[in-house]
Amino acid sequence: MKRLLTAVAVCLLGLSDGVAQTTVRELFKSVPFGMFQLLTDNNRLDLLDYWDSGLKSPVTNQLDGDSKILLLNDSLLQLQLSEALQADIWLLDVAEPADGNSQVVCLLRTYGTDVKSTTIQFFTTDWQELPASRYFAAPDYAFSAKCQLEANLLQLTPVNVDNTPASEEQHEIVQSSILFKWDGNSFKKY
Repeated sequence: MKRLLTAVAVCLLGLSDGVAQTTVRELFKSVPFGMFQLLTDNNRLDLLDYWDSGLKSPVTNQLDGDSKILLLNDSLLQLQLSEALQADIWLLDVAEPADGNSQVVCLLRTYGTDVKSTTIQFFTTDWQELPASRYFAAPDYAFSAKCQLEANLLQLTPVNVDNTPASEEQHEIVQSSILFKWDGNSFKKY
């Protein structure tokens, strides 16, 4: 009888962990109004339907431009909102739950066409903003960022907007990318 109760308890614990986890698809459906102002609720649902059907078709956004999904899996959605705006919604597991939640959302917004610059924000899975400094010590210069999902890496490339470094040191920074690895609590220099 004890073994049976133990087995049932283990199964229930496993089920509760699975219920607590969400996917980036669910997050994209529940984005609050105004977070992605170029997309209506129907646009977001159409994008998911197109992706599921194997179509890479764009939807017409609020500014009569094209928006499309570039990549979608359980933990990462890469979305081209316009020619000059890409958004990455990255779902990260946390070792120490934030507000009782075992996942946080890392939102990267990359602006620009020729010269690109990225902003990074963090949220709970119900889209409550979290202090970014808790998860990432952002550099004090402009950068563009890319997710390397398979290794939980964030690649930052410094951006030199005017193409004229103020010093040799700045020139060296602009030439190299910096990797940050997610350690279960925050991004640390790799």
